[in-house]
Amino acid sequence: MTNKGKAYLRNLLVLLPLVLLVLLLHGAYDTLKEVPNLRRALTADYDILYFGDSVVESWGACDTDAETIDRKLAARLAGRDGGRVLAMTHGAYSPRVYARLVDLLALAAHRPRFVIVPLNPRSFSAQWIDQPLYTFPATLALLDLLAGRDVAANLVTYLDARYADLVARRTAAWKDRRIVYDGYDLGVRRDFDDRVVGALLDQPQFECKPGAEAPFADVLRDLYVYHYMNTVTAGHPMFAFLRRFHARARALGMTPLYYITPVNLEEGERRVGPAFRARVTANLRVMGAELEALGASWLDMSFDLPAARFVDRKWVAEHLDARGRAHVANRLANRLAELLAAPTEARGAAGPGAGKRLD
Repeated sequence: MTNKGKAYLRNLLVLLPLVLLVLLLHGAYDTLKEVPNLRRALTADYDILYFGDSVVESWGACDTDAETIDRKLAARLAGRDGGRVLAMTHGAYSPRVYARLVDLLALAAHRPRFVIVPLNPRSFSAQWIDQPLYTFPATLALLDLLAGRDVAANLVTYLDARYADLVARRTAAWKDRRIVYDGYDLGVRRDFDDRVVGALLDQPQFECKPGAEAPFADVLRDLYVYHYMNTVTAGHPMFAFLRRFHARARALGMTPLYYITPVNLEEGERRVGPAFRARVTANLRVMGAELEALGASWLDMSFDLPAARFVDRKWVAEHLDARGRAHVANRLANRLAELLAAPTEARGAAGPGAGKRLD
């Protein structure tokens, strides 16, 4: 190699780490901005942290009350000592993300006494658990980097996700897989998505136009199958995230309060038949057993609400109208009032058998 070539190589070796540092810092700022209320979670003085996915928010196209569940809960607890609520909610968040976010609370100026965590049964399905977009690789790799975990591997993942379309590449492979549950084969995901989106994208929200869903019975049935008819076992990967989150929250002195989000049982049974209730009930039993094993306080709201309380129905989600959101807030407020009045040691001591399901 010529002297000029050697000089070029030396300069490149000096500049490359600087380039990587600039990319990391610039991207890190943008990535952390996507985490809702992160700065307030680390600096504000509050009592209750409300993690959540889109079920906490308002999605009803015809709903005149857009107040989110966390705001309704805050209104119920207003004026009560220990009742200040801060929400960190984002579409498709799950224990996979909460297990990383809770680590940052070790750095918080004031840690909350309670952490509310909704457990969405759909997040256990193939529609959610391994969907690349919902794994948030850039966010989770960055949070692991900040915690000093697997620095080299997480740096590569972060830069790949932020600058080299990691999610797009994983999504292409994910869409080539078949959607197969016990007794159901919905075909290749790419074809399934094209069929569903092609049928429903331009349609009005069904709750705004009664009868509009009639021509789409087959598509809606398949969506209920896709979102809820998988088999949840004790080895489901979501439970590993849940256990990690729970242990860390307890170690930091916080009491988690979990609730299983309402599911549109009435509509699911109408679309799929009696097998819908049987499968969802079996899955909920496994989820409940895991919460009991953690010694957690939890509420089962899964079958609380009739079909009329669900909105955004053309996409078969757990989004609720104002009355549905108020119901969730009221149940949480009642339980939190009990916890706030209880001695510290009775707020959810960790350990098998210490949990409490409240219906």
